[in-house]
Amino acid sequence: MSSDSIPENSGSRPSLIFIETTVACDYRCRHCRASSQENPLPDQLSYEEVTNAIKGILEFGRPYPMVIFTGGNMLMRDRIRDIIDFTHKLGIPFSVSPSASPLLTPDFLRFIRKRGVRSLSLSMDGDYGGSHDWLRRSPGSHSLTVALIGDVMDAGIPVQVNTTIMKRNITELPYIAKSLVDSGVRTWELFFLIKTGRGLYEEDLTAEQIEDVNFWLASLETYGLNVRTVESPVFKRIVKQMEEGAVPPDSDLYQYLSSETVKIFGPRRKPSENSKTVQRASHPAGQGILFISQNGEVTPSGFLPVSCGNVKQTGIVEIFRKNRLLNDLRNRDGLKGKCGECRFKVVCGGSRARAFAYYGDPLAEDPGCVYHPSPTDLTYALGSKM
Repeated sequence: MSSDSIPENSGSRPSLIFIETTVACDYRCRHCRASSQENPLPDQLSYEEVTNAIKGILEFGRPYPMVIFTGGNMLMRDRIRDIIDFTHKLGIPFSVSPSASPLLTPDFLRFIRKRGVRSLSLSMDGDYGGSHDWLRRSPGSHSLTVALIGDVMDAGIPVQVNTTIMKRNITELPYIAKSLVDSGVRTWELFFLIKTGRGLYEEDLTAEQIEDVNFWLASLETYGLNVRTVESPVFKRIVKQMEEGAVPPDSDLYQYLSSETVKIFGPRRKPSENSKTVQRASHPAGQGILFISQNGEVTPSGFLPVSCGNVKQTGIVEIFRKNRLLNDLRNRDGLKGKCGECRFKVVCGGSRARAFAYYGDPLAEDPGCVYHPSPTDLTYALGSKM
């Protein structure tokens, strides 16, 4: 995809820019998007190349996009403190997403807090050590994560917990939610598994399971969690449908998730002025997101490995505003199949990363969606009256 395919849209900017600082990591997670390894790759961006790319973000103008430093384990990146310090001095807001490892020390937490870190995210993929430790091939990693969440909160840094949803841990979701609320965590970002990197094909959810989980997430009002989804924009479609009176699915999975939630949280309450309601947000590939890989390749997200340019040769602003694929993902006019015909394509747009993983086409219809547009697009697949 050429970065000079279309005229520049000078007013557009991403809200989030992920910078994969390295693929080096302490873990070899079975689902790792980055296919992490023990050592950095030889083509990893140099310090000068990273900071040049970060400096280029200033060209978007204020308010600057939020930078998320990730990996691999970003704590294994050489000069990571210098990179963070550079970003802070430019006035660009940043968050960090390290692995739960002994490298996440109180000294590092003090360092990033002094530089105004907005949040720190850690992954928890089970309500006990079993699923989490299995996924990371590391006994004790769940216990370490729980301890580090406490350390981050004690340091006065907002914590976000990320959970990758897959068949193995899908029934643990209500218990993960309860453990987060009990720990004082208020932001829960749920990643719907995409078959990229070491992503496990056999653990991928069916479209029906994706629907059930999203309906459950959309009903989590008043329990004190801000919910976000990654590569499941159908969440926004479902929220819209619930506002229109759609009835949740009468499936075993949805009934299980709902009943277990009521069992451990208590009866669902109606939202009130004093209650904490769900922040209904979704982050699909290419829609307000940009990803800079460890070697400078720019892609719509870490889960959609289609290069739109490289920051070694082209400025990040030019790539974002001129690349045809990125523009197609934002305006959604080129969506194919049922996604192109759907009345929710502006609200949702489907998972472009899942479409690419299944069909090799980022503009194809989302195979993880059960919704089927009708000629009038008024009948929901589950039979709810729209």
